[in-house]
Amino acid sequence: MAWFHKPEPDGVLLRRTAEGDTAAFESLYRRYAAKLLHFVTGLLKDPQRAEDVVQNVFTRLFLYRKSLAEAGGAVEHWLFVCARNESVNILKSKWQTSVRRVEDPAVLPHSGAETEQHVLFNETLARLDAAISLLPDRRQEIYRLSREEHLSAAEIAARLGLSVRTVEKHLQLALQDIRSRLN
Repeated sequence: MAWFHKPEPDGVLLRRTAEGDTAAFESLYRRYAAKLLHFVTGLLKDPQRAEDVVQNVFTRLFLYRKSLAEAGGAVEHWLFVCARNESVNILKSKWQTSVRRVEDPAVLPHSGAETEQHVLFNETLARLDAAISLLPDRRQEIYRLSREEHLSAAEIAARLGLSVRTVEKHLQLALQDIRSRLN
C-alpha cells in the first residue's frame, strides 16, 4: 500500500511563513509560481516581464506575510489579484507612453476620429478624478491605496489599522459612488 502525503493547506503554510519558516514559503512558491507565470504571460504576452511580475508578487507576499497571516486571507486569491494588478499597471504604463507620444504636436493624428477619441478619453479621466475627489476622505484614501498603490484589502487593513471587511466595504462603496457620478 502506497502512502500519500497530503499537502498542507495554504493557511498553514502562510502562518508558518509568517513565523519565519522558509520551507513553507518555498512550498507556496512551488505551488503557485507556474500558475501565476502562465496567467501573467497570457496578460502581458511577454515571458520575461511575466517572470519579473511573478518574482515581485512573491516578494510582496514575503514582505506582507505577517499581516496576511493575521488577516487570514486566501493566499491563491491574493497572489492572483496582485499579479493582475501589477500586469494592468504595466499595460497602462505602455499605453500611457503611447498616449504621450500622440500628445506630442509633431505626431498628433490628423484624423478627426482619433482626435475625438483622445479628447473623450481625457474628459473621462477628468470626470473620474473629480468623482474620486468627492469621496469621503477615508474612502478616498482606501480607494487610492487600492488602485494607485495596488495594495490588497489585507495590506490596506494592516496599514490603516482596520479590518479587511471594513476595507472591502469602503472599496465597494467607492466604486458605487464613482459609477453613479460617472453615469
